[in-house]
Amino acid sequence: MAGPQSGTRWVAQSGVHAGTEVEIVRPTDGDRLIVKPIGKAGASWSKRKSDREHVWTLGRDVFERNYAPRGTLAVSTGDPQTSFRRPKGGPKPMPELAQDTRQAPRNGHHVQADMPAGINVSLETITPELAAQWLERGGINRHLSSARVSKLAAAIRRGEWQITGDAIALDADGKVRNGQHRLRACVESGTPIMGLVIRNVAEQAFDVMDTGRSRTVSDVFSIRGYKNIYGLQAAVRNLMLLEYTGRIIESTRESRELVTTVSALAYLETHPEIVEGTQLGDTVRLVMAGGHGLWGAMLTLFLRVNREATYEFQDRLVNGEALMRGDPILVLRNHQLAEMRQFITRDAAQKEILGGTIIRAWNLWRAGERVESWAKLAWRPGREPFPSAT
Repeated sequence: MAGPQSGTRWVAQSGVHAGTEVEIVRPTDGDRLIVKPIGKAGASWSKRKSDREHVWTLGRDVFERNYAPRGTLAVSTGDPQTSFRRPKGGPKPMPELAQDTRQAPRNGHHVQADMPAGINVSLETITPELAAQWLERGGINRHLSSARVSKLAAAIRRGEWQITGDAIALDADGKVRNGQHRLRACVESGTPIMGLVIRNVAEQAFDVMDTGRSRTVSDVFSIRGYKNIYGLQAAVRNLMLLEYTGRIIESTRESRELVTTVSALAYLETHPEIVEGTQLGDTVRLVMAGGHGLWGAMLTLFLRVNREATYEFQDRLVNGEALMRGDPILVLRNHQLAEMRQFITRDAAQKEILGGTIIRAWNLWRAGERVESWAKLAWRPGREPFPSAT
């Protein structure tokens, strides 16, 4: 068909009017079309935008993006702003079934062609303004996590947003039923995003949506073939916090939003020595208290200073050989062995103190200085800045 002609019938492919059939009354002298709904749908159209005969004038470009000739099915990639709303109280369009069920096989898989006419899938640029409009419509969703929204917004601002197969789902009334965290993050970030949008999703489909689990940093590391993923994840997190905030504890909103799957993977691939440091940390945490990720992060810092000295430091910690009274390594080792026997569980603040103390022990040992007690060795937060390995 050459285009919208008088007397031809078309079916809406997007928006909550998807599935509604209209007839072209006539084109206007300008670039617009006068259309008339067929059947009961005409009674539900807004009379504010209709004349006494219940016809409606639409721009040709808007019409061609949202309607297809009767008997065909289109997957829209048009402007999300052109979707139509069903007036309150109007009937919901009924999906129609296409005749053909499959297209020719492609790459060994059949491509389904009989998607219900009411379903519309599109790849769209979602602006903060549009995201806010969608959210204003309401919709039943799981509990909103403000922390997750803030984390996503920070990732969007850093340019880490990527298109995935997880679509934003709108029901037949145009209400958001999946993707509220992404939309709110778009609003909070003030930055447009690209994403898949699926409209007119059946109500029963929402019962099985989001029953899976989001990928964690350790999941991503495992997919990339890394080993010791949990210790590696913790070590990367500690190092990123230390490098970007000067501490290894989440003390601000920014620090909580810092470590994402994207940023953590990029940091690890930029600093491959973390793998070696985490392996060394694993040998230490099996002997004394402290945790895989903390020891891994601290030994990675030492590898960056002097690899040979790091291996000697690790060996003396684990084996306790050639340690004389006053040796900072001996004081550190004895304290952590005692804690291992007492099964002391450390909170985040205590782990940060231990991290600072490990660095102090390294620096004093490297400088050939002596220390007699844990009280003299321990790093004291608030009295001095977090130490740097030298």
